[in-house]
Amino acid sequence: MLKPLLVLALLPTLAHARIGETPEQCAKRYGDLAERKGATARAVHSFAKDGVVTTCFFTDGKCVAIRFELIAPVRAGAQDTIENMPLFTDAQSAALLAANSGDSEWTTLSKEQGITTHIAKDGTRRAVTSGLHVIIQTSTDIEARKKFVMPDAVTKAIEGF
Repeated sequence: MLKPLLVLALLPTLAHARIGETPEQCAKRYGDLAERKGATARAVHSFAKDGVVTTCFFTDGKCVAIRFELIAPVRAGAQDTIENMPLFTDAQSAALLAANSGDSEWTTLSKEQGITTHIAKDGTRRAVTSGLHVIIQTSTDIEARKKFVMPDAVTKAIEGF
């Protein structure tokens, strides 16, 4: 009985952040920033509210990608393990997708091992959902990021990971 109530309690909060919003609109929705990185042209703002961390990626002042994650509640004696992490339900993921669909609808591209990839029918957005997170990006952002890929630098950076 508790899970359905949690879903209903989180849906209004989850459905608020949207692709296309400005940093000011996100700050108004979420209050003070938990973290800010990057320059004005490409900035990342993270907000935490009601057990949800929302990370917004901005290009030229507009949100072009959003990542939603749930904050693990601290319980006495609980181990910090994957089994104790809160997960998004299918209904919560669907609410986030619906709030960020723009003028289109989502279609599922693939679903395997708990990870589902989606694309907006008009091709403007892509998303990945799992119990751990929901990530939504504009297709324009995906293409723009390809220009910034530095294979040699990235390969060198991750060699020691």
